[in-house]
Amino acid sequence: MAVAWAKNEKLPTSAEVEKKIIAISNYEQQIYGEFHSTNVSDTVERIFKGYLKYNNVEARYNIDKNDIIDELKKGNLVIVPLNGQKIGNPYYTPPGPLEHELVIKGYDPAKDQFITNDPGTRRGENYHYPANTLMAAIYDYPTGHREPVSRIIKAMIVVSR
Repeated sequence: MAVAWAKNEKLPTSAEVEKKIIAISNYEQQIYGEFHSTNVSDTVERIFKGYLKYNNVEARYNIDKNDIIDELKKGNLVIVPLNGQKIGNPYYTPPGPLEHELVIKGYDPAKDQFITNDPGTRRGENYHYPANTLMAAIYDYPTGHREPVSRIIKAMIVVSR
């Protein structure tokens, strides 16, 4: 989705997104021997740059709310890794995903909410989260399958046009 946006292409349908996710998983299995969760750095290098051949993307670490807002003001998209069990989305199958990513596409300063697109639910388009809720859930989970987390690092992926 983010690369289609960045290239000013038509956004994919849910079926097309699902096909793309399966293709990315197959690519990761073939090249890296696994297709589970990837941390921010591996998502940038393996998926964006490796598979999608899109280089106008970068990983940022030790971020805060203002870092996200600054990137949105520049017209960029932000992708954050997070614990989906901590954001209170009523449309997730309980208890929600432990490792998940959201696209942040806007910020409402009057309500102090981030505006997101969530590929994990059919009702994820333009979903608003309180900024403090989202920030509390962000963490750069390790690459692999439910690997132990030794410390919480707030991270994001910035996608530019």
